[in-house]
Amino acid sequence: MSVYLTDTPPGDPGFYGSNISPNQNKVEQFLSTIHSLRNIEFSSAEIYFEVSFEYNKFVELICEHIKLYIPNAKIYRKRLEYFLEWKKASTNIPCDTEVVLLKNNHDHIFTHSDSLVLYKFINDLNSFGKEYVGEISHWPESIGNLRSGKWVKFKNSDYYFVTTATNTIGTCLIGPDFFKSWWTEDFTGGSRIVRPDNPFGPWVEFEPISRIVPTCEFFRHLDGYGYAKVKAPIASPLRTCCTVEGNSIKHVDWTKGNYFHNKKKLDLPVEPKLIKINDVSTLINLALLGSAYKVNLKNLWYISRAFKFTSTSYSFLVLFLCITDKFFLRKTLNLFLPIYSGNTKLFKIRMLFVDQYRKLSIRHNLPPSIKEFLRIKI
Repeated sequence: MSVYLTDTPPGDPGFYGSNISPNQNKVEQFLSTIHSLRNIEFSSAEIYFEVSFEYNKFVELICEHIKLYIPNAKIYRKRLEYFLEWKKASTNIPCDTEVVLLKNNHDHIFTHSDSLVLYKFINDLNSFGKEYVGEISHWPESIGNLRSGKWVKFKNSDYYFVTTATNTIGTCLIGPDFFKSWWTEDFTGGSRIVRPDNPFGPWVEFEPISRIVPTCEFFRHLDGYGYAKVKAPIASPLRTCCTVEGNSIKHVDWTKGNYFHNKKKLDLPVEPKLIKINDVSTLINLALLGSAYKVNLKNLWYISRAFKFTSTSYSFLVLFLCITDKFFLRKTLNLFLPIYSGNTKLFKIRMLFVDQYRKLSIRHNLPPSIKEFLRIKI
């Protein structure tokens, strides 16, 4: 883990829209992320963190919090910022490490209460050899996106959605040798690099490999996915679970429950467990969360087979109840529209027209967009 805690955003401050986490204190977000990792057993951990001036007074409190929930962590009070620093950090990974959890986002929290589900996913990743990306964050987007991909059957008869990748975001699962291969030759030209999707210079790029998407949510961005027009409450931004009061940290658990026609205020949906038969409401919540960005019936079919549910033989039919959820219904209607999160073919046709018009507008000095062209009064 390598993060920098500051109130100065690296990009557009309005990127996530108006509906963001009610708590924007970066220290409290980071403390909540650390607390959420408590149920994962790490054979080793290296945490690099740095704070801007306004958060200096919290450094010792942060260190105590890390030691409490990740006892074997080595703590460095400076983030990784240049190529050689990353290269040195990669050599610190123990030789018997099977997988690396890379965390370069201070505000991506682990949501699942059953760590066995994560361990099973990690074990299945090993079927892909040494080079892969386990896409464990932004799940609603990943499971409903427009990238070409397919469902692949594993040895244990489970299926995962597999696409190809030439880059990755800051929170992911990767093989240790693959991670080390990023840092063999300096591609930065001396510029800063703070995560693979680097806001200050070149990204980490690699030859096409498999990107594997799990069948449930593992990590969520506290500020939500407003930039992707995800508005469903089930995929909403989250409050921090840890807040600083004086010289101590107060923790309040996130409330989990059933979002389907429920008027209660909840933080997270109930999630499927690995070694139990989950009820139908858990399946519906899984489907609603997986459709918060885009409805994909094929994806929903495979999601319904991923865990044990009550009346498994008829579980997919139960998903038709989702149409009574207004947010699911809106995303279903989007499938008839030529928009990015809607109908793929219509969107591509639309963008073809947009691209052709752009070329015409340059050649003939026309208004910059078709919309403005249609507003011209003759």
